[in-house]
Amino acid sequence: MDNNEIRKVMEEFSTLNKKVSFKPRNGREKTLEGKVEKEVSVILDNNDKHFIQKIRGTDNKYYYRHCYYVWSKKSKKPVFGQFASTIPEEKYKELIKKAKDLIKKSSRKMG
Repeated sequence: MDNNEIRKVMEEFSTLNKKVSFKPRNGREKTLEGKVEKEVSVILDNNDKHFIQKIRGTDNKYYYRHCYYVWSKKSKKPVFGQFASTIPEEKYKELIKKAKDLIKKSSRKMG
């Protein structure tokens, strides 16, 4: 596949309704499972596709995960990147608020 064909596949690739599981970093808690209910994404120049996923866990709580998928030359399809950060909804909202404030402050300094 050439780069344009890979780009098209990556643009169409979605994780909506995908079942996911992730293990907390401390390794003591059990693996959390859930389903991707919403997603937003961007594709980089190298065709890596970065997502923010809203996941409903089997515990019925919402979690957000930053992750990425890369094009596998071997399997000829998008594959999950090695690392993904997952945090509870309330902490994610706090983080996004801080990021918005940071962007506003940076914009004011430049303007």
